[in-house]
Amino acid sequence: STVRDTGSQDGEIYHFLRTDSMFAHVGDQALRKLAPMGRVRRVAQGRQLFSAGQECTELHFVMEGRGQIFLLSEDGRERLLHLAMPGDLVGAVSFFDGHAYPCTLVAETDSKFLAFHREEMVEFLTREGEVTLAILGGLVARQRKIITCLEEVSFENTSARLWHYLVDNSCATEGGYPRIINDLPTRDRIASAIGTVREVVSRRLSHFIREGLVKLEGKRLTLLRPME
Repeated sequence: STVRDTGSQDGEIYHFLRTDSMFAHVGDQALRKLAPMGRVRRVAQGRQLFSAGQECTELHFVMEGRGQIFLLSEDGRERLLHLAMPGDLVGAVSFFDGHAYPCTLVAETDSKFLAFHREEMVEFLTREGEVTLAILGGLVARQRKIITCLEEVSFENTSARLWHYLVDNSCATEGGYPRIINDLPTRDRIASAIGTVREVVSRRLSHFIREGLVKLEGKRLTLLRPME
């Protein structure tokens, strides 16, 4: 099946909430009440957790893996909105406004998600203000990130947007550089993420290679030094 429910696993869920989520600073008593309400869902690579137009019945967090959140245009093209990483809250808009999902989430890797039933979670949030404030803080942080992305798309050139994308999706070494992307996404996916087309991404990457900024070996990309 697309999604496999592995049930409530209080110890694993509590550990995730305490160490890897926006609830890291919430009091222990509230987290121990929240953990038994969660269900762990496993989603295989390439399968959907939810799709655009589907009724929202749960609030989800990424526990392991990655999820692509995208819109589908009338001509069938996908527009990547966000790459959901461990700790991220997903589907919050539909959870709180009660409308159907406006977008689709597909697991980019074999992934695990933490799910809370909507009615039960809403009732819990009315009683536990500390948890509610933590969610609001997470949503505000995401809003700030969205605003920053919009500013980058509006005011920066494509080379700068591509470079920032590569930096954000790479792992740093002790000295900051070189930075490594072990599994470089496709040109189409990168283009969708930074608001351009694959041909432009290919040309900019080739320019970075010629300038000695990056080295590409198969799907492994190394950022050798900062772009001045």
